Amino acid sequence: MALHFFPDPAPAPNSVEEEIERRHMEFVDGFGNDGFFEEALVVSLKQISRICTVYFGEETANAGLDLMVGRYFSDNVAKGGWEYALEEEYSGIYSELPIGHLFHDLDAYANYGIVLTPARDVETRERILRRDVQKAEEFIEAIPLEAWGIDNEHALRLVRKASARLKLDLGQPVKAEDLALLSGLALQSIKNRLSGRSKEINGNRNRIDAHEALAWLSTREEFLPSLWREQDDTSKIEFLDGDMEGALFVPVATDGSRFEPDMHKDGFYYVGNEGHERRFEDYDEALEALQNMMVPVWRRPIEGGNWTRVRGRSWDRVPCECLRKA
Repeated sequence: MALHFFPDPAPAPNSVEEEIERRHMEFVDGFGNDGFFEEALVVSLKQISRICTVYFGEETANAGLDLMVGRYFSDNVAKGGWEYALEEEYSGIYSELPIGHLFHDLDAYANYGIVLTPARDVETRERILRRDVQKAEEFIEAIPLEAWGIDNEHALRLVRKASARLKLDLGQPVKAEDLALLSGLALQSIKNRLSGRSKEINGNRNRIDAHEALAWLSTREEFLPSLWREQDDTSKIEFLDGDMEGALFVPVATDGSRFEPDMHKDGFYYVGNEGHERRFEDYDEALEALQNMMVPVWRRPIEGGNWTRVRGRSWDRVPCECLRKA
């Protein structure tokens, strides 16, 4: 597969890894601050349920959706049905539902130019990007956005921004609307920069060559050039390939402490970042949730009887028997 390289402004070679890590942590800390794509996902599913009700009747439609949503939120579906489950598990949609994973990862790519799914090489990472952007575009194209009232939703802007970034990363021309999304400027502002004798951007509203767009974006502090081609996922791949028999991989915080069975508060383990925190009674379930996070976050006790959130920076392979004795 042909790859396209551009002289994007990037950190010095010795700091690329640190810059990728910095962006990753900034994404984790700020996830959800600029909007919630979950709203569009819930609204669209409710509209789909209305269509299914016409096709199959209310009872059958609800049974089908209960079955599908129940694969991910079984307890709350059992309590009140699929709509109740989505309301109760709203903050867990991004981490539990496949479409939540998709939009979560696209958020990191659209805004930070990084890929969260571990890949063995740059060609595989490009295939992941192409696949994910295509999936999201197909989802948006299949929905009557205006009729369903989600034409101004964060999810739509996110997909279009990711699509615009991918065009540039693959050397394809973009439109003024794409450049507005990537730069954070209003569309009219981009149009102004494309016109006049002293125009800042070479091109026109319907076509701006990739190298021209990237050259102008390099002057914008708000734009972060893509670094996914420089990512090295070797350690993550080794972790995923590791022998799990008789052992569990446990996250280790920056201070060296591990997530262990005694880190429960009032009978619950608290995992996840602020605004997306979840609680579990069972240690194994909490650990599994942490293993599914790109950056595991959990609460642990500190001096004075208080609790604080910590982030995992590495993983320890711990024999199961040691955890059971803890």
